[in-house]
Amino acid sequence: ADIIFKLLEYLNVKRDLFPRFYFVSDEDLMKILAQTKDPTLIQQHLSKCFEGINRVTFDDKNEIISQMISSEDEVVDLVDPINVNEEICKGKVEVWLKFLSDDMVKTMKVISNNCRNDYFEKLKNGKKRLDWLLTNWPGQIVQTIDQEIWTKEVEKSIVASEEEINEYYNELQNNLKDVVDIIRTDISKSLSITLSALIIISVHNKEVVENLIKKKITEVSEFEWIANMRYEWDNTWNTGKNIDKCPLKVKMVTSELNYGFEYLGNVSRLVITPMTDR
Repeated sequence: ADIIFKLLEYLNVKRDLFPRFYFVSDEDLMKILAQTKDPTLIQQHLSKCFEGINRVTFDDKNEIISQMISSEDEVVDLVDPINVNEEICKGKVEVWLKFLSDDMVKTMKVISNNCRNDYFEKLKNGKKRLDWLLTNWPGQIVQTIDQEIWTKEVEKSIVASEEEINEYYNELQNNLKDVVDIIRTDISKSLSITLSALIIISVHNKEVVENLIKKKITEVSEFEWIANMRYEWDNTWNTGKNIDKCPLKVKMVTSELNYGFEYLGNVSRLVITPMTDR
C-alpha cells in the first residue's frame, strides 16, 4: 500500500508539472514516463493530452520536433522547432511536452496573423475571397479568421447604411455560391473538410445578416446583433512585441473571452443554432 501511495504521489508531481497529464490514466502515464529515452514512443499518447495533435514530426535523429499532425493528416509547421535532447528536456517528457503546448499556441497565433494579413493583401491586389480559401491555410484558422472578418464587415455595414448592409448580404450569398461550386470539383480531402465546415458557418452568417436587415438594426449595440458570437482581432498585436498577449477575443452579449489558440485539427462543424452557440 505504501509503494502504491508513493507511486501515485510521483505521478501527481508529474501532473503538476504538466497538467495535461490529468487527462491520462495512471497506467498510460506510467508507460509514458517509462519510455522517456525514446521520445517517439510518446506519439501514441499525444491525442490523450492534446485535442488536435495526433502525432508530431521528428527529424532523422529523433531529436527535433518540427510539425504537429492532426488525425485528419493536416500538417502544421511549428514556429519554434523543439529539441527534445536539449539539457533541460533530456529524459523529462513533461518538460518538452510543456514546450510543445506553448509552441502550439504561439504557432496558432502567428499563423492566424499571417492568414489574416494574407486575406487583406489578396483583396487589395484584386483577388477574391476564394483565392484566399485555396491558399492552404490550416482549416481551424481559416474558419476562425473568416468569422473575425465577418464580424468586422457586419459591424461596418450596420453603422453605414441600409444599402450597405444589403450589399454585404448579396456579397455573402455570392461567397457561399463560390464555395459550393468549388467543393463540387476535384479538391483535396483536407480542403473539402475545411470548405464543408465553412459552408455551415456561411449559411448561419447569411441568416444572421438577413435577420438584421428584417429588424432594421442600425446600432452595433442592439441585442439582435450582440446576441451572436462575435470575433474581434486586436490590431495593435505584434508577433515581435507581445506574442504572449491574446490577439483575438470571442464575444457574446456582454461576455468576452480570449480565444485559446488550442490546435483542434481540421474538423467538421455542427449545424449552428442558438443552442450550439450557447
